[in-house]
Amino acid sequence: MAAPAQTTSDVPEPTATADPIALAAFVSRRAGRVLAYLDAVTAPSRALDAAAETFASYRVARAADPDAEAPATTLLRATRRAAAVHAENPLRPDGRERTAARTNACAAMPRLLIAWTESRLPEADVARLVEHLQGCPDCRALRDAFDRAELGYRAGESTDPDATEVGVITTAMARAGGAPAPVAALPRDEATPGVDGPRGTPASEPTRDATPAEAPDPATRGHGDDDGDGRSSRVPPRDRRPAGRSSLPESPARPATDG
Repeated sequence: MAAPAQTTSDVPEPTATADPIALAAFVSRRAGRVLAYLDAVTAPSRALDAAAETFASYRVARAADPDAEAPATTLLRATRRAAAVHAENPLRPDGRERTAARTNACAAMPRLLIAWTESRLPEADVARLVEHLQGCPDCRALRDAFDRAELGYRAGESTDPDATEVGVITTAMARAGGAPAPVAALPRDEATPGVDGPRGTPASEPTRDATPAEAPDPATRGHGDDDGDGRSSRVPPRDRRPAGRSSLPESPARPATDG
C-alpha cells in the first residue's frame, strides 16, 4: 500500500504559483505514476494528451476548492477521468478480432468501470455490469487493464517522463490557470452512464462466449491518499501489456471511496 498523501515543501502546490519552473518541478515529481496508469489503458499515442488533461484539471480543481479533499485524491480522480475519456476501447491485447457488434455498454465501459471504482454506480447497474463482462472479452480485457492501472498506482509504479513529456504537461497546467479544464474536474455525484440489461438497448445482440462469471475485483478498487511522488518501484515506460490476473470474484462488493 502506498504511503498516505503529504505535502512536500520542495514541490509547492501548483495553484500557489505561476512559475513555470515550479510547475515543471511538480510535474517531474508526479507525472510518472499518472503516465504509468494511463499507459495501462490508453493507446500509446493518447497517454501524453491524457496526462496533460489530468494535470490541467488537477490545477483547476485545486484552485476552485483547495480544502475539498487531499491533493493526492484530486490527482487520482483527475487521472481516472482522463483515462475514461482516452481509454483504448475495444482493448484487444492479443490481437484477436471479433465480428460481434458492440453494445452501448461496450462504448460506455471505461466510464462505467471508473464509476464502479468510485462507488458511483447504482447497485442494479453493478449486477448488469457483471453480466455484461461475462459475455464480452473486449470489456473484460479493458477491465483487467484498469485493474492493473489501479494496482500499479497503489504500488507506486512509475515511468520516467522525458523532458518533452514534462514540457507538454507543464504547458497544459500553466494554460489551465483557473479556466475550465478539458476533462477531469467533474463533481463527485456526476451522472453515470447506464448499463445495457440482459435485453437492454444494445446496437445488436453480442455474441456470448462460454466463459466463467467474472466481476470487477474489489481489492483493486478505490484508493487511499497516495502521495504520488513517483519514487517507488519503477517500470519501463509504455509497458502496456502485462499478463492479466486469472481469478476474480463472482460478485463485487462496494469499493472504498477515495476521500
